[in-house]
Amino acid sequence: MSGRVYDRKCDISPDGRLFIYFCGKFNTKLGTFTAVCRPPNFTALALWPEGGTYGGGGFFETNRRVVLNYGYVIEKLDDGTTLPKHLEVTALGDFQERFGDDPHHPLAHQGWELVRVGTEGEPNEDETMRYGFVQPWLHRKRCPRRPTLSLERAWLGMFEVNGPSCVYQYALVEGDARRELGRLDWAGWDHDGTLLFSQDGCLLRQTVGASLRHPSAHPAVQLEDFREDRFANILPTADAKRWP
Repeated sequence: MSGRVYDRKCDISPDGRLFIYFCGKFNTKLGTFTAVCRPPNFTALALWPEGGTYGGGGFFETNRRVVLNYGYVIEKLDDGTTLPKHLEVTALGDFQERFGDDPHHPLAHQGWELVRVGTEGEPNEDETMRYGFVQPWLHRKRCPRRPTLSLERAWLGMFEVNGPSCVYQYALVEGDARRELGRLDWAGWDHDGTLLFSQDGCLLRQTVGASLRHPSAHPAVQLEDFREDRFANILPTADAKRWP
């Protein structure tokens, strides 16, 4: 796969065995599409054409129930391939019928709950970003092992020059206590309640202390350093072509 992956339209199944992504290959006949694959491979086990960038993508409601950001689900895939019986694919309309017409439902956004609606994007005068939000959009995600603790994400703007397409600032919040984490590429909770985040090309993990009012006694531990990695054309393995 050679193209652009839109990370905000991607999701991984809770068991980590499947990944859904939205991709643009703009110099090809396909254009844009949504696909399901077995990470870390991008080899498509199922693929739905899109054509533009307004829609597309999806998320996992359960390990084997995927919701597509489409008006309807195409039953047959290329070459007459059908989906396996253990995978249920539905469209966003079906999800909204069950949970209400809420575009900000946490399930559809990897658990992020909207706590404050921001303003519409306005051109930045300093030209560091194409669009900035005078009042940032604010989302929170609760820690799975400590419900009183939340990770807060402020969406500051879009299309930073030589930077990410979405610019975020993070903080930890518990009651009236708050700890700023600053600008990060990405952040989220692991299943065990530790904080995972990426910054400057590295993936890190940190245990949050008992109180946010004091500096953390647990320094962040680097899990991976991707700064020297480069894209390479790697042929898929046999497992990459089979449903788990």
